[in-house]
Amino acid sequence: MHWAYIASVLLHILAATFWLGGMLFLAIVVVPALRGAPERARLLERMGKLFERASVIALAVLLVTGVVNLLFRGVAQVSDLWSSPVGRMGALKLALFVVMAILSLWHNVVLGRRALALLQQGREDPHAARWVLWSRWVGRLLVLLSVILVLLGVLISRGIGL
Repeated sequence: MHWAYIASVLLHILAATFWLGGMLFLAIVVVPALRGAPERARLLERMGKLFERASVIALAVLLVTGVVNLLFRGVAQVSDLWSSPVGRMGALKLALFVVMAILSLWHNVVLGRRALALLQQGREDPHAARWVLWSRWVGRLLVLLSVILVLLGVLISRGIGL
C-alpha cells in the first residue's frame, strides 16, 4: 500500500472521529450538564463557536481525504462514480456528505444562533422552545448522517459497493 493512501485514510479517520465524537460529546455531556445553569446560553454559544471553527477544518479534511481515498481505490474519473461498485458507494457517500454539510451550516448559522439569542433573553418564549426543538432534531439528524457515513466508509474499505 502506498504511504500517501495510508496517511490520507488516517487523516480521514481522525477528522471523522473529531466530527462525530465532538457532536456526541456536546449532545450527551455538555448540553445536559448545562441544563438549568444561569449562564447556559452564553456557555453553549462559546462552546458551539469553538467546535464550529474546528469542525469546519474537520469537514474540509474529510472532503479532501475522501476524494483522495476514492482516487486510490480506483475511482479516477467522474464517470467511475457510476461504473463501479466502489464508485457508486463513494458517490452516495459524497452526496450524503454534502447534505450533512448543508444541514450543519443551517444548524450553526440559523437554528443554533436564533435559539441561543432567544434563550439569552432570559424569559420563557414559545418561539425559543420551537427553535431549540428544531436545533435538537437537526443535531440528531447530523449524528445519524455521520454514523451512516462512517458505515459507508467501512463498507468501501472492505470493498463492498452498490
